Amino acid sequence: MVSARSPKNFAACGSVNDNPGISQIALGGRLRMDRATTMTIVNRLQERAFMRRERSTSDGRKQALYLTDAGGVSFQRPATAGHDDYISDPAKPVPFIPRPIQMSAAEQWKPWLVRDQRFVSSRPDVLSYVGEPLTKAVHIMGPPQVDLFAATSGTDSDWVVKLIDIYPNQAFEDASQGGKPDMSGYELPIGIEIFRGRYVDSFAQPRALRAGSVEHYRFGLPNVNHVFLPGHRIGVQVQSTLFPLYDRNPQSFVPNIFNAKAGDYVKATQSVFHGGATATAVLLPIVP
Repeated sequence: MVSARSPKNFAACGSVNDNPGISQIALGGRLRMDRATTMTIVNRLQERAFMRRERSTSDGRKQALYLTDAGGVSFQRPATAGHDDYISDPAKPVPFIPRPIQMSAAEQWKPWLVRDQRFVSSRPDVLSYVGEPLTKAVHIMGPPQVDLFAATSGTDSDWVVKLIDIYPNQAFEDASQGGKPDMSGYELPIGIEIFRGRYVDSFAQPRALRAGSVEHYRFGLPNVNHVFLPGHRIGVQVQSTLFPLYDRNPQSFVPNIFNAKAGDYVKATQSVFHGGATATAVLLPIVP
């Protein structure tokens, strides 16, 4: 049983009473408790109705990073709507690591989640969006959320979204002088996820996509705790294949993709929308 009379609980209630609207981080600082302990106490006191927690209007932990025209990203929502297009061809899928790929080679597939993404950034079937160099650190903790507005000329499609930390171009000392490995321009993936378009409404009720119509996709990237350092750029890539890690989508709707025939696999024009009412974004769980 939780009692408000325990020393820590009593101190938390007293601090909140004396400082209405105090943030959870500030409360922990006043009580000299770490974040996990503070969260546990606040959760328990809230369950017992000793205090009420509300989201601050200045809380930026779910801040949208919008795609913009000219291949950029911005924390400001673009007013002008537009879209970028590419051709997705199942016969020429985007690989998840540089070719040649040997799935039996552990040194190839084990580190694939941190593989430099420059090997695909210039492909015509990959859209790359890059922000300006950061002037201050951006710390994200939790699962980023994808808010994607996209259309296809087909009736099914896969959408792959990557959140990337792009390193600045720097000249490092030689290894013989104690220098670290040169990471100049490295495109470090922070989160990669694929979403099969047929599940846009529900995983329980897949459907054919409406060719040429803008669909609204929402899905999460993996949980992460990462700091984008000053001078680095935040990037986003969008593509429609991640082969052979994931099977190819025929891009024409069939009840079961594993039973798709050769004739079901077709090229499709993919459109990713940005700005206006169809502003594609990645929602970043920014630590205040």
